[in-house]
Amino acid sequence: MPAKQQDEVALGHEPPPSMRGSGSWINEAEAFLSEEGRTAKIVRTYAWVVLLVAFFNLLLMLPFPMPAVARFMTASHVVISAVPTLLLLRWKKIRAAAYWIVTVSWSIIAVNGFILNSPSRVSINWVFLVLSIAAITLGRRATIVFGALTVVLNILLYFSNVNQWFPETPLQKPLASTVVLVQQSIVWPIVLWVTISVFRQGLVHLENNLATLQETTVALQDEVDQRCRAEVSVSELNEELRTINSELESRVQTRTEQLRQANTDLEMFAARISHDLRAPLRSINGFATILKEDEPNLTDDSKQMLDRIQKSSVHMSEMIDAVLRFARVGREGLRIAPVDLNEIIRASLDVFLAHDDGSNLKIHCPKLPTIEADPILLRQALDNLIGNAIKFSATSPRPELWFQSSEEDGRFCLEIHDNGIGFPEGDPNKVFEPFLRLHGKEYDGVGLGLATVKRIVELHGGSIEAMKSNLGSAAFKIRLPRHASAAVETPA
Repeated sequence: MPAKQQDEVALGHEPPPSMRGSGSWINEAEAFLSEEGRTAKIVRTYAWVVLLVAFFNLLLMLPFPMPAVARFMTASHVVISAVPTLLLLRWKKIRAAAYWIVTVSWSIIAVNGFILNSPSRVSINWVFLVLSIAAITLGRRATIVFGALTVVLNILLYFSNVNQWFPETPLQKPLASTVVLVQQSIVWPIVLWVTISVFRQGLVHLENNLATLQETTVALQDEVDQRCRAEVSVSELNEELRTINSELESRVQTRTEQLRQANTDLEMFAARISHDLRAPLRSINGFATILKEDEPNLTDDSKQMLDRIQKSSVHMSEMIDAVLRFARVGREGLRIAPVDLNEIIRASLDVFLAHDDGSNLKIHCPKLPTIEADPILLRQALDNLIGNAIKFSATSPRPELWFQSSEEDGRFCLEIHDNGIGFPEGDPNKVFEPFLRLHGKEYDGVGLGLATVKRIVELHGGSIEAMKSNLGSAAFKIRLPRHASAAVETPA
């Protein structure tokens, strides 16, 4: 396949039908019109002409009692010029073959001119042919050189003829006349016929190639027109896409601003509600405490009711705090910094074990790496997970807590396992839904702790998964990017 066709195929464009196939007109045209192909044809033709001329000259010499040197010169013309030329062409040495046959032919012509002592007959005909071959095959510089040598040769032949440097023999005139007659009547028609045949073949190739080229041009023009129409369509689509993108960006900016304002209003509303709710809760809790302390005649049922009032007010206050914490998570954006997980887990465990009797709790925690995250938010998430693990495994005879780390697809993974009561039947990932409590009656809580954990992890560009461990207890797996550049920033 030609280079142009290979380029078109590589670019994904199929060439027209007229340009396909191993027998393409491009191969034939390049073979004929290329410099080497043309030179090879002409040199080969000239070599065969030399063989024909030498053959006829040998036939013409038979009736004459020619000296051996004349026959030797004729035979040497064949051996020295034509045969090596054909061999060089066979070996693909085209330039060398052209130089060889032109140089040797010119040299033999010069020698024959002196022998025949006739500058106006034999030598001029052959010199014209040799100079034509040189001009076609070797270029202008070689033609000038051989032309200058020919001028010098003819001057020398002229003086040789005038001064009789080489005396005529009785055979020279009839032999020269006979040779010229044979060349003009037999050899030159053959030369013209061969030359015309070569160039006629080239013209036939050119005519066929021009017809094929016209078909190819029409096919290419159709393809160009189709591509122009496609480019116009693509340009129109791009313009439409730019318009749509501009509208979408404007909408996104508007919605983002509305969302930012809504979040601000929501935070202000939550703060106001928190303030307005805390005041009556404090009053309810205070009055219940006063009643318990100042009324000695209260019945046991009344004291239990006051205890319930106090616990409910405390629970309500904790719920308000949890709602505020959930609403404020990530509002100020992430402050990424290196976090040593060993230190942050140790600090969280110290807090929980200081409030509860954790002497019976066994902790399995290998050396954990340092990652990049928001230290405050990550501590808040781990506090919730560790607190839940301790709370739900407290009823176990030998409560245990496991930490282990790994890496998945370039992301850091932290798993926390306990040997507590585990999850009820169903999807364990429901525990991340706000206000959903799977063990609401047996254990205290608001139902926002794990929802807050999920929100914090997702703010870091990570994910969290709840699952059942091999022992049937609860396990959580956190996946976080190792680097801050992979974390997702929270819009202001």
